Amino acid sequence: MARIAVVLPSTGFAGAERQAWLAAMHLRTAGHTLAVFAMAGGSGVAARCAEASIPLHILPRTESRWALLARYRRGRALASLRAWRPDALLPFCSAPNVLCGLWAADGGPPTAWNQRDEGLFPQHPRAERRALDAATVRTANGPGAEDWLVRRGASGIVRIANAVVPDPPRADRAAWRTRLAVGEADVLVVMAATFSAAKDHRMLIDAWRSVEPACHDGWLVLPGADGGQLPRLRAYADGAGLRRIIWPGLVDDISGLLSACDVGVLCSRSEGCSNAMLEYRAAGLACIGCRVPGIETAAGGSAMLVAHGDAEGLGAALRQLIADGGLRRQWAGRSRHGLSGQESITAWTPVVERLLGKP
Repeated sequence: MARIAVVLPSTGFAGAERQAWLAAMHLRTAGHTLAVFAMAGGSGVAARCAEASIPLHILPRTESRWALLARYRRGRALASLRAWRPDALLPFCSAPNVLCGLWAADGGPPTAWNQRDEGLFPQHPRAERRALDAATVRTANGPGAEDWLVRRGASGIVRIANAVVPDPPRADRAAWRTRLAVGEADVLVVMAATFSAAKDHRMLIDAWRSVEPACHDGWLVLPGADGGQLPRLRAYADGAGLRRIIWPGLVDDISGLLSACDVGVLCSRSEGCSNAMLEYRAAGLACIGCRVPGIETAAGGSAMLVAHGDAEGLGAALRQLIADGGLRRQWAGRSRHGLSGQESITAWTPVVERLLGKP
């Protein structure tokens, strides 16, 4: 069995890190030795590594694409990774892909390139090109990610849809509703996402301006980590006079929170394959999303879709779902059909076999 280094953008537990963890656990069960290397800190993966006794190393932080290239050239970015002596590299997201690809191009171990978005976080162009060319296997989690690779001349792309394997809830629907101070008859709309520009919470807040006066039993629940937008979004909502928005912060028990909600919404400008949408579906929520490729892929025909930027259309869809329990149940009934699970996790076995030169 081989030594596999899983290289992540952070040790948080956002979408890419969740998928990486599922892949790592599968590979470990298959007998491989795993270590996790991350380019920034966070709690989710770190706690899981501690529980599973998997070594965790934090690589030197790189604030920009040029800093990443400079650190690589000076050898600082890879010191702990080299010292661990991996047989193969399994990076997730743009900066880890480039870092591992550059090492492979310079005679390091074979690496995959796992494209998880539509190119939202571009790296140094020459470094990106060289790293992509050096990858033994290239994977994409959805059509947007695959198109990004194809536009750069990549071929033989392996499509691995995001898997959804929710953690067991730590608290049930009633306990979460008590924590959120809402009644059982209230209708909870949730958008579980990092507060970043790409997720576009502002569109949802604009839509909620037409919902709150019309739907007195509706509440908007906005959990997530701050990706640089949270203070201004809260100020924007306060300035609009909105009072039925709950900001629970970063939630570890996302399965429990979703069990307390009725409608899941996602307003992202772009997604590779939306983990949030998959989790909404697994929780049996009625779903609404923006009509962008990565959300449509994850929705699989089981969500109401509106154009990105159409806050008026989103508001109308939300008002319908909040007011009509039968319509909510109709859409919720579609949610769990066709979800990808174990087959997306086991798909990492042939990827690693190719990295290790097995036929």
